[in-house]
Amino acid sequence: MGNESDSEYDLSKLRERAEEKVKRKRISDSEYELDVHKEELEMQADELRSTQKRLLTSLEEFKQLFNLAPVGYFVLDQNGNILNLNKAASGLIGLSHGELKGKAFSLILNGMSFQDDYYRYRNLMYETSTSQSIESEIIRKDGKVLSVLIESLVVKDEKNKFRHFLTTVVDISLQKENERQLEQALAQERELNDLKSRFVSMASHEFRTPLATMLSSVGIMDIHLKNKNIDKCKPHLVRIASSISNLTGILNDFLSLDKLEHGDIKAVKELVDINRSTNLVIKEAELIIRNGQSIAYTHDGDYAFMTDPKIYHSILLNLLSNASKYSGEGAKIELRVMIAGNRLTIEVKDSGIGIPAEEQDKIFSRLFRAKNAGNIEGAGLGLNILKKHIELLNGKISFMSKENAGSTFIVELRN
Repeated sequence: MGNESDSEYDLSKLRERAEEKVKRKRISDSEYELDVHKEELEMQADELRSTQKRLLTSLEEFKQLFNLAPVGYFVLDQNGNILNLNKAASGLIGLSHGELKGKAFSLILNGMSFQDDYYRYRNLMYETSTSQSIESEIIRKDGKVLSVLIESLVVKDEKNKFRHFLTTVVDISLQKENERQLEQALAQERELNDLKSRFVSMASHEFRTPLATMLSSVGIMDIHLKNKNIDKCKPHLVRIASSISNLTGILNDFLSLDKLEHGDIKAVKELVDINRSTNLVIKEAELIIRNGQSIAYTHDGDYAFMTDPKIYHSILLNLLSNASKYSGEGAKIELRVMIAGNRLTIEVKDSGIGIPAEEQDKIFSRLFRAKNAGNIEGAGLGLNILKKHIELLNGKISFMSKENAGSTFIVELRN
């Protein structure tokens, strides 16, 4: 009703102005009416031209705002084809307005997975006529992949029919990277807390047992010494020495791990007589393996190989001592070393307790001990240190194991 009243008011004012201009002339009534209508038409034409000018100015301002907006704008048809886009959208993709106009919007998305997500998103938006948003990835002309937030709404015409989608695309790569770094930091913190818990558990067991053994042996030795039974002290001296050796081994493992993680240990390769070096390691290992155990060694191929002799020594000793630790007394440990061209392969096979299948993906983790390790001594650092030593030589390690059926570890090194 308000619009009709305003219109009637405007027309009456227009009529009054026209009559004011015409009444100054002395003419007949018919001529008077014609002149009034003529004046009215000319005034209406002036108003229309003025309105058109204002609309053109507003349209130009809208175009400028559309093109200069810092956010990428796309106008899409029902099928997702690009009807129009602004400069920010063009710059985001790295393609010109002409290269993108008429193309399917989905083609700028990074692969089928994101395209399928977009199809479902677009269909939902069309069916519900509600604004929607989705995170996705786009691939630029230069191949760079960007994480983006896509937001769209349905624009309808005066008959409430679908006209087009208005879609904005915002680069959120920095935000996603910050989220990734935050998640990584949280994961590291969780890992650190887990390591602390495992260290406390390990320390309470691995430190307490040898310390208790030493304290007990010292007490018994004190009684024997008072009774001048010196010979009876010897077994307890052996127990004390063994306990000290175990503690020293644990501390050395922690020191080695710390040096490895801080990059204090560097590989220095030289030509090494592998057969000679291996036999030296075997002699050292035979001093620490369990009662009755033996090491069966075979060598295939050349003897000389370019590697770091100290790191090779640590790798082999770690493998042999580990095989001994988890095998029973009297068990045979099989060691095979092969050199072929620029590749050296070490295989160590034992018939010990093996590794449970469900825990095999964790055995190279720090402070991890398999559930079947029981009271076998160890801090859960050996295999972690072994893997880091192998990586220093750009090598790799694999294994085959079955619970209660032994394990075979395979190390491959290259020049």
